Amino acid sequence: MRRLKLVFRAIAYVASIGLVGCSMIGGWIPGTIYSNDGTVLSFSIQKEFHTGGMKAFNPKTGEAFTGSYVGVLPSAQASSFGVANVGGGVPSGESFTTVRSNMANARGFLRGDKGTMLTCSMQIQAGLNPHGIGTCTDNHDEHYDLQF
Repeated sequence: MRRLKLVFRAIAYVASIGLVGCSMIGGWIPGTIYSNDGTVLSFSIQKEFHTGGMKAFNPKTGEAFTGSYVGVLPSAQASSFGVANVGGGVPSGESFTTVRSNMANARGFLRGDKGTMLTCSMQIQAGLNPHGIGTCTDNHDEHYDLQF
């Protein structure tokens, strides 16, 4: 049972290092937003843990966008209890563990300097080199695809 506890702790530790890696380096990750009319907007997202900034630029309209996003990492908890009768003794043990996904669900908002507002939903793979995909809709009901 002691060995099982150590294994669960090691798994949780390794997983947490991978997730914390998102915030260790900082900086901006380049990406692209594609509009339905074929316009390609430059995009960048801040490499942070849970929340950060976003920027975009539309070369067709000359509009510059700034905003932020929030990401949530889903997790699940499990526990186990065991009893063994070995040589007349009855040792028992209990273990708890939390398992986190490295896929964050994120939502972000970009406000343009000419009045356009983009609302984006993303899936971000957390880690040392995060990347993601998503979709955006603006306040004129135009749709976009996003990737970084």
